[in-house]
Amino acid sequence: IEIGAGKGALTSPLAQKAGRIIAIEKDSSLIPALQKKRLSNVLILEKNILKIDFRDLISEEKIKLVGNLPYSISSSILFKVFAEKELISECFFLLQKEVAERLCAIPGTKKYAPISILFQNYFSAELLFTLSPASFSPPPQVKSALISLKRRRKPLYLIESDKIFLQFLKAAFQHRRKKLINNLIKMNFSSSQAKQSLPSCRIGEGARPEQVSLSQYVKLFNTLYKE
Repeated sequence: IEIGAGKGALTSPLAQKAGRIIAIEKDSSLIPALQKKRLSNVLILEKNILKIDFRDLISEEKIKLVGNLPYSISSSILFKVFAEKELISECFFLLQKEVAERLCAIPGTKKYAPISILFQNYFSAELLFTLSPASFSPPPQVKSALISLKRRRKPLYLIESDKIFLQFLKAAFQHRRKKLINNLIKMNFSSSQAKQSLPSCRIGEGARPEQVSLSQYVKLFNTLYKE
């Protein structure tokens, strides 16, 4: 499935490699150019990707998603991908470089964020290369990067509720410069709960949000919410 097929610059070479392509384009003015290519293995859909249910498009096989994502809605598309991750095998997206870096970020870096933790539990994320604004017409104001997201056979860690876990992570990172324990207390956990939970997860009391690994956040989440 290609998200945002545009004038078909990527659609044509994809059609030579893939058995079947569903090219999704929201802009009706671009549809005639796609249709003129007369690609027999390409189905063109004039639809908004955010309003599509992937289950209506694919019956059995897993989906591979590709696309130069519109930067203004890239986060919304990524969370749609996450919500329907069971249907997806891998993604190749061109994104704003900053977003791509967040998805691939590791603990201890400034780009490390809730989206890094959430996605990396289910996907192997790799930033493949970057592109300058001059690569595009018209050139955007930011650098871009191609990212690969390959779905893991099973998540690294079991989480009872991704939705609640994301809320927990957002609250944990709300004040990045503060100690994690202070952010936990602001979540309405008692001071004693916060202090007792950290050592069992091998987290120092002075740790800041970006210094805590995925495994530690999962253990901390499970510990606090079981209580």
